[in-house]
Amino acid sequence: MEWFIEKFIEMVIPHLRTIVREEFDEAFKQLLPQENKQEHYTRIQTQQLLGVCSSTLWKYERLGILCPVRLGHRVYYKSEDIKKAMK
Repeated sequence: MEWFIEKFIEMVIPHLRTIVREEFDEAFKQLLPQENKQEHYTRIQTQQLLGVCSSTLWKYERLGILCPVRLGHRVYYKSEDIKKAMK
């Protein structure tokens, strides 16, 4: 009986790992900005769109004109916020 349980566990664990990995990947993809939709822009893209330098971009953040979205070490800006800043 113990042998059966050990074999069962050996068979199930790889499948569980695969399921967990797939679910994690799917959840992570939903958190990342979609490049095709361009809902979020990088710092450099935002600077180019607004025609400002990095210090001005930082000033906009500090004043609350732009609210950055941080994913790890990456910083993105919402297209809605950029459009408002252009006005």
